[in-house]
Amino acid sequence: CKTWISKLAAELGNRSCKTGLEVMAGSGLLSKALSECGIEMTATDNFSWETQHKRMFLVYPVEKLDAVEAAQNSPADFMVISWPPYGDETIFEVCKAWGSKRPIVYIGENGGCNAPDDFFDHFREEHKIEIPQWLGIHVHCWIGRYNERSKSG
Repeated sequence: CKTWISKLAAELGNRSCKTGLEVMAGSGLLSKALSECGIEMTATDNFSWETQHKRMFLVYPVEKLDAVEAAQNSPADFMVISWPPYGDETIFEVCKAWGSKRPIVYIGENGGCNAPDDFFDHFREEHKIEIPQWLGIHVHCWIGRYNERSKSG
């Protein structure tokens, strides 16, 4: 297990999370890493990125499935969202479909080039995992929950 991934897996284990759903999984790299730490992962993606990233190849089995549908129907204990597209409301719809009872792992910037404002207005951080930083990129790994009430209201 990689250092920060093992910390994430340990924190999920402390929350009795044994199964996870990764939406918009791309190549499935995070699901692969978490599965190597003993968490049973299901990775999904609609593969809309294929036209832009023709060289990307799968490193873990990724089921072709719409993210909202995956969130609505998954029995997983937690959901992983990593670097959702900026300005695309899909991730907010995914979180609404997932609901507030099960945790969400969010990996990406806090605003900036990730997710729309609606996502951040309704995501409540509960725990932060320290993650390696890159020059000019302020990446975070939070475990939190969707909240129907926005932070501003």
